[in-house]
Amino acid sequence: MIELLGVDFEWRIVCPDRDLGSDVPYPEVVSDQWTRVGQALVYYASPRTLRPWNLVRLLRGLSYDLLYLNSFFSPRMSLLPVASAYAGLLRRKRILIAPRGEFSPGALAIKAWKKRPYLGMAHLLGLYKKCYWHLSTTLELDDLRAVFDVSEAGASFGARNSFVAQDLVGPTASTTIETSGQGSSFRLSVVFLSRISPMKNLDFALRALAHVSAPLVFSVFGPEEDAAYVRYCRELAAGLPANAEVRWCGPVPAAAVVETLSAHDLFLLPTRGENFGHVIVEAWAAGLPVLISDQTPWRGLEQKGVGWDLPLESPQRFAEVIDQVAAWPEDKRATVAAACRAKAASILHDEDARQSNRRMFEAVLGAPLGG
Repeated sequence: MIELLGVDFEWRIVCPDRDLGSDVPYPEVVSDQWTRVGQALVYYASPRTLRPWNLVRLLRGLSYDLLYLNSFFSPRMSLLPVASAYAGLLRRKRILIAPRGEFSPGALAIKAWKKRPYLGMAHLLGLYKKCYWHLSTTLELDDLRAVFDVSEAGASFGARNSFVAQDLVGPTASTTIETSGQGSSFRLSVVFLSRISPMKNLDFALRALAHVSAPLVFSVFGPEEDAAYVRYCRELAAGLPANAEVRWCGPVPAAAVVETLSAHDLFLLPTRGENFGHVIVEAWAAGLPVLISDQTPWRGLEQKGVGWDLPLESPQRFAEVIDQVAAWPEDKRATVAAACRAKAASILHDEDARQSNRRMFEAVLGAPLGG
């Protein structure tokens, strides 16, 4: 977004100085000071700075016209700024919220015991009455409207002030797949790359692998967000039949995602919900067909020759597709890889998406204070 809109707007970013679940900051950054990164000034905040009052004090000291929040439910990076603005602790500014799929049925079902009471309280207080909404697709807008009554949402949650603008994907290196050959020792290489959390549904992927007949290696990349969930997934992996080997590979730097994916044959992500799914586009850029759930905006993939979007009712159906891919001849793999890279290129060079995002920010910046 910043790479593509940096000429139109001035950007300042406040974010943690370390990856999810890490105890140490990124080695290449200086914490708690402004740093020029591309077309933005970035403040890599230490855990001390991210304490509630310190974070509010940091925001109070900034000069800005629009506060853009990349979450709805994040306690520090969304709930705290919204509540602080409501309480008058922040200067009166426009707030634009990108929920990033958090209103999908699958997302809301996770820890619903916390989310539903908060939504009820926010409704009663009118916390979001003066906020604006960035939805990545019309499906995400439908999710918002399904959660809140349309008339009430217009009054209390600002759904009338919503904008649908597709997520922007920056330049992504495209890689040519080196196929591994179909000799007697061939094993299909399947990859999962995402946060290891219930939302991404790794346990479903492992249950699906229990029904696969073909020899395969399943590589799991990503930060471990939920320790109890990770233990559960490791138990499932340990119980898989001998034809399925699981490798736990840890997090991957953002710049290395496409290269990492390109070493595999199939991308597997049975997610419970995505508003966009950047890693899906990155898999296509790496030449990989994707096997995903039908809970993302990417639909009709089999007809387009770039993957499958399947309902989550049947792990066996996912297994059938994996066996099908394992049996592909080399010319089929090459044809699909070319189609996937072409699909990624069409998304990366989508000028309509860039313009719709630009118009969204211009509209919010030009709106009266208070929504």
